[in-house]
Amino acid sequence: LGEVLREARRYLDRARSHASAIDRGDEFLFGEQRELREEIDRLSEDVDRLMSVPVRLARDARERAQSADDPAERAELLELAYQRYRTVEATDVFCQDGDDLAAAATTVGDTLVLTLRELARVRWNEGTDRKQADDLGPAMDRWADAIEHLERAEELASELDHREVAQVEAQRERLEQTLAKMRETADQTGETPGRTGGETDAKTPSHQAGTNSTPGTLTLDDRVHRGSHTAGDSGDSSVAPDETETRVPEKSGGATNETVNQLTEEIRQSDHNEE
Repeated sequence: LGEVLREARRYLDRARSHASAIDRGDEFLFGEQRELREEIDRLSEDVDRLMSVPVRLARDARERAQSADDPAERAELLELAYQRYRTVEATDVFCQDGDDLAAAATTVGDTLVLTLRELARVRWNEGTDRKQADDLGPAMDRWADAIEHLERAEELASELDHREVAQVEAQRERLEQTLAKMRETADQTGETPGRTGGETDAKTPSHQAGTNSTPGTLTLDDRVHRGSHTAGDSGDSSVAPDETETRVPEKSGGATNETVNQLTEEIRQSDHNEE
């Protein structure tokens, strides 16, 4: 769509240049000259309408995201809005009502980072609940989903120049390492390692690519920083503690449960050391 918009704009510019070249120089237009001017005006209106389509779609997705209770649905809608804003922004054209598309894309991107980190926390805790129910395969799938959301959050944070990119990256890497240990332990004990064809009802946005995660209840620092600008400026107030707290599974016994407890404690100590 972005290339179509750019080509339409280039065509319109060439038409205007051609019209100027054949202009008689007086205030009256006749015959072919008048027809050309009228055609250019119609083309200009068509281009403006075409330009407004992705902007309307972005605004619609953004408004629906604001009323969505499910963080997965909210993330999907925000991702759509972000990509639509970026599409039109790439054409160097701004909304007729004066909206700065770059600023709009940044604001939506900030909110998306927050939502992805919230969604990662939800998926992580779902995995912990599955593990406590001795359902290891789906538990690992949930933890993997959590890391995939953090991957996208890290990518966006880097793209939007957030100061906490390194923090998100460190969280993701720590969870990846822990899930890798969990998978290794599961393989050794013969338990289902997840992602092996078993069903999982976790709803995930289409951007996910595949990674890993860890046990325990997860809370993330949801604040987004970039100079003096924060996502809080746009009305977002979801701020969680600046650490990763974990809930050790109540069940005990078995090599995997012992590993859960051990790795959970390692994460807790690592978070305190970072502070």
